[in-house]
Amino acid sequence: KLVIALCLVTPGAVWMIFWIARITGVQTLTVFEGVPLVRFMSNGCSLSNYRVQTLLALSDWYGQITRRMFVGEMIRCSFEEEGEGLFAYRFEVSTGSTPVAFGVAMLILFLIPMVMQTARMLRSRCNLQGKLAEMKQRGEEESMGIFLCLDDYGAMADWAFLRPPAETFFVAATPLVLADENDATRIWDLFRTRAYTTVSNLIPDAIVQLWLMSIYFSMLFDRNDILSNLMMAFSLVATWASTIIAGVSLIKENFRLTFYSGVLICVIVSVPIIYVFGAFACPQGQFFSIRMQCLSA
Repeated sequence: KLVIALCLVTPGAVWMIFWIARITGVQTLTVFEGVPLVRFMSNGCSLSNYRVQTLLALSDWYGQITRRMFVGEMIRCSFEEEGEGLFAYRFEVSTGSTPVAFGVAMLILFLIPMVMQTARMLRSRCNLQGKLAEMKQRGEEESMGIFLCLDDYGAMADWAFLRPPAETFFVAATPLVLADENDATRIWDLFRTRAYTTVSNLIPDAIVQLWLMSIYFSMLFDRNDILSNLMMAFSLVATWASTIIAGVSLIKENFRLTFYSGVLICVIVSVPIIYVFGAFACPQGQFFSIRMQCLSA
C-alpha cells in the first residue's frame, strides 16, 4: 500500500510544485494597487509562510490520495461475504448490522466531494469569465476592476491544490483601506468566497472521511502491521491538522458566516481523535468499536 501511495503521490507532487513555481514566477512580476505581490509572499509568517504553505499543499495532496485509497479498501471490505473479512465481522459485532450499507455510503462519499468541489470551481470560473467580459467593455481611462477577480483566481488555484499562489491571490484581494462601500463589498465577497471554498473542500471530503478512517483504524489496529498503522496514522494527522488550521482561519475572520463555519469544522473534526486514542488504549486482543468501547472479537 505504501509503494502504491508513493507511486500515485510522487508524480502529482512534482507536477504541483512545477505549477506552483510557474505561477509564483508570474506573481513576483505583478504589481497590484502599487504593491508588488512578492511582498505578500515574503511577509508571511508562521502558517502563512510561503514555504510552509507549499508543505501544507503537499500534505493535502497526500491526504487526498490516501483517502481515495482508503475508500476503495473500505468498499472492498464492506462487500465481503459473512465470515470472510475481519472488518465486516467486527462491524457486525459493533453495530448488529451488515456493513453493505456502509460500503454504499462510502461510494457516495467518494463521488459527492468531487461533484461539489468541481461545481464550486466552475462557479468561480463563470464569475471570472463574466467579470473579464465586463472589463473589456470599459473605457481606456476607467479602472479595469481586476480586484473583483482575485478571489476567484484564488478559489480556482485552491481547487488545483496550488495553495501558496491561492493564498497570495486571497491576500492581494483584501483592500488596503475600507474607504467606501465598494471596499466593504469587496472584503465581504472575498471572505464569502474563502468560506465557500473551505467548506466545500472540508465537510464532504476531509471531515466525513476522517471520521470513517478513524473508525477503520480503531477497529483493525490490533491486526494491521506497524507500517500500515503508521501510514494510516500519518494520513489521519495530516488530514486533521490541515482541517483544524482551515477552521481556525475561518474563526479569525470574525464574520458570522465564517465564524460559525469554523467552529462547526473544529468541533466535528475533534471527535474522530477519540477513536485513534481508543485504539491505542484497548488491551491486546481487543478493538475499539464504533460505540466507543473495547470489545473482544
